Amino acid sequence: MKSVSAWVLSVLFLSAAPLMAQVPDGKGAGPEEQADDRAYKSLSATPCLSGFAGPFPCENVDLLSRLTRAELGGGSARLNDLWGWEDPETGRRYVLQGKEDATAFVDVTDPEAPVYLGLLPLRQGARASVWRDIKVRGEYAFIVADGAGNHGMQVFDLTRLRNVTTPRTFAASTVYEGFGSAHNVVMNEETGFAYAVGTRSGNCPLGLHMIDVSDPVRPVFAGCHQDERFSRGYTHDAQCVVYTGPDATHQGREICIGSNESALSIVDVTDKSQIRQLGVGTYPTSRYVHQGWLSEDHRYFYQNDEGDERVNPRTRTLVWDVTDLDDPTLVLEFNPGPEAIDHNLYTHEGLLYEANYTSGLQVMDIISPEDPVRVAYFDTTPNDSQVSFNGAWTVYPYFSDGTVALSSRSEGLFLLRLTGILVSRLESFQTRVSGDEVAIEWTMRRQKDVTRYEFELVREDGSAEMLASVDGGGDALDRQSFSLVTSALPPGRSQVRLVAVASDGQRRVLLEDELFVVPGTHFVAAPWPNPTGSRARVSLLVANAQDVTVELYDEAGRRVGELHGGFLKPEEELRLDVDVAGLAAGRYWVRFTGLNFTAVQPLFVAR
Repeated sequence: MKSVSAWVLSVLFLSAAPLMAQVPDGKGAGPEEQADDRAYKSLSATPCLSGFAGPFPCENVDLLSRLTRAELGGGSARLNDLWGWEDPETGRRYVLQGKEDATAFVDVTDPEAPVYLGLLPLRQGARASVWRDIKVRGEYAFIVADGAGNHGMQVFDLTRLRNVTTPRTFAASTVYEGFGSAHNVVMNEETGFAYAVGTRSGNCPLGLHMIDVSDPVRPVFAGCHQDERFSRGYTHDAQCVVYTGPDATHQGREICIGSNESALSIVDVTDKSQIRQLGVGTYPTSRYVHQGWLSEDHRYFYQNDEGDERVNPRTRTLVWDVTDLDDPTLVLEFNPGPEAIDHNLYTHEGLLYEANYTSGLQVMDIISPEDPVRVAYFDTTPNDSQVSFNGAWTVYPYFSDGTVALSSRSEGLFLLRLTGILVSRLESFQTRVSGDEVAIEWTMRRQKDVTRYEFELVREDGSAEMLASVDGGGDALDRQSFSLVTSALPPGRSQVRLVAVASDGQRRVLLEDELFVVPGTHFVAAPWPNPTGSRARVSLLVANAQDVTVELYDEAGRRVGELHGGFLKPEEELRLDVDVAGLAAGRYWVRFTGLNFTAVQPLFVAR
């Protein structure tokens, strides 16, 4: 049984402070490099081959690069949260990597050669903390820390990262001081409101602390909400959106779904002065409702429970149907991978990305929301399988070039890319057989990197022969339909399969099936072996159900005997063994008679 690390909950009540303080820009070099990073040496681009990318177990995930803690400004501080930003003016991409005592900035425009740009240290007078959280709106980053004393919310102008050539130490553009510490900051980019949650001291401790950041360098307190339906009213994490889901009553409203330790809390925050409480999601085996994210159509909410691994033998992700925001319904619990504490998860383009501490990144296909399937993983701690708070903290899957950023507490920043074939299950598959012609049609709900589809005949020894192929079309996020026609199948029953082939040659069998082909009204297989001195096998296929007889005649036309008489169904092969041990040498005839056909095959008896 895997051991579980002790849980430490630090609750710090700090005195209130003025709402905002301007901080001058800092100059100078970055912190001293860390001398000893014993976890793993740096790795450059390393493909996932035979289940490993270097020392890291993987499937369908390539390692593009990795920066150790020493390469992220040094020091002994471990990593925590991260977020991403794409500069709309230059097109360059950046990772904002949280550390226990700072935020590191990394240019990942070339993910195989990331460039460390410098650090934004924690606010002077604050203290280092395990928890740091970062979100972005427009060209500004918003950064909070939990258990960090008088930290506040740092606001940082990301355009200052342009043209940085040597690592430097930055200062915040401003600091919002409406609270000291906060566990997370939630951002609704559409409305321009930030929501600090799990705050300590200041206005609105524990719950939703609402901040208008439409003018990012002049953030303004906008409201407060603590859900009294829960004992502490504490919100650990949340997602706030302008709702576009199927619940017509709430469409167009600003909705927050909070992970509130013991339950989900759904509230309407459109009017910050009159928060409307909607549904509550509870389940009997909850241990710590930690974090979650909506599906892109706002129909489902995927949630993790950070504490249940202490009592449950497996990791689980919970799926809520939120088509009625006043009455969320738990519809599924599933296992996203090896046993580990699940931490942060996000949805993007039909995939669910989970950062699950010692099992690393786990990726699920959620095109069928209530039937998720794991399609990829990357383990950042191959030598640690304990149920503990080591390993992958969070993941950012939203870069336009497909780069996935993953932070691992001691192991560093990993830049990854999903590779190989990532396709959902077939939505539909149909075959039509007409004589010896087979027409195949199928629909995929999602696909990635599919160069072509192959239709193969599977032989009895397990080998395969490609009969036909069709262009795969590469990547597609929506449904794609395909078809092909072939006359290459042999008569009778055949095992076939549909295979997707990636650009790098990787192959995935999508479906195996059995087809029955009868060219015309019937098919007769010639006797075998022929000649024979003992036995020979003959077979018959018919396209339509009917009575058939099979008889043996000698060369003079005399009937030797009846081999079969009876009803034969289509897609049923009649196989007969003809015993010729008592017959004289010579030529005989096997006659097949059906409803609308007669066929004759010669059989030679040798002595």
